Amino acid sequence: ELTIPRKVKQQTSVALEQGGFSKPILLTHRPIPIIQNIIKEVTTKAPLIEVTLKKYKAVHQIWPITDPGEVSAIQDAYLDKQNGYIVDGHHRTAAMKALYNNPDIHINEGLCAMFDIEQLDILPFHRIVDIAQPIEGVIHNLDDCGRLVELDQPRAPSQIGEVIILSDQRCWSLRWTNIPADKIEKLDVNLFSERILKDILDIHQESTSSRLQYIEGKYRVDQIQSMIASTQKLAFLLHPISMNDLIDITDGGQLLPPKSTWFLPRMANGIISIQL
Repeated sequence: ELTIPRKVKQQTSVALEQGGFSKPILLTHRPIPIIQNIIKEVTTKAPLIEVTLKKYKAVHQIWPITDPGEVSAIQDAYLDKQNGYIVDGHHRTAAMKALYNNPDIHINEGLCAMFDIEQLDILPFHRIVDIAQPIEGVIHNLDDCGRLVELDQPRAPSQIGEVIILSDQRCWSLRWTNIPADKIEKLDVNLFSERILKDILDIHQESTSSRLQYIEGKYRVDQIQSMIASTQKLAFLLHPISMNDLIDITDGGQLLPPKSTWFLPRMANGIISIQL
């Protein structure tokens, strides 16, 4: 994904203050059978570390792999793997690059966690926008973007190409029309950015706009609607992109827009860290 400069600067500053990174970059790849088999065998034993995170209702378990043959097999398997895809940690990756290019620091390594695509769930980033005009006028203008229907009950988008719009009391479904053929241009995040943020809401610089808030895909619809209760804001719920689209776009040398995806599982800060 494209990165937001102020967030890269923030991640770089945090790394310098902490003397390292406290969360790995999350990478994914197509399944590698030999690694799957090693992990299956190793995890039959008790983990070295187990941490329960009540806030996230998650358990983190860590097993060491110390057998020289297994370590060598994993290294060889990754050397043969041509492509890995960043699914979480784009700004940390850019921060590492900035530190590498800094002649006073010049680090040449980072911390990564590798998951195959079968182990990941891909979720969207939703948007909340502070509306600088009457909400009824915005809803009326959305008719120009596609087929707009008011719903009896709030829900999440049912498919790619549909956006759900929430106010504090009402809900609409918008299905795009006149969808372009280009793989990047037809993404919901791009259509939302071009047709709604720019054309209707007059937001042309997402990375610097104080009116725009990104909401992680883990939140339920009712939780998101409660975030905008009694406000002059609208929430726009997007459908996640497909893993195949992510891989095809990346393999084609193109970049996704900022905040296109949100993945599970996610490793908590401080469970594993690396010092600069």
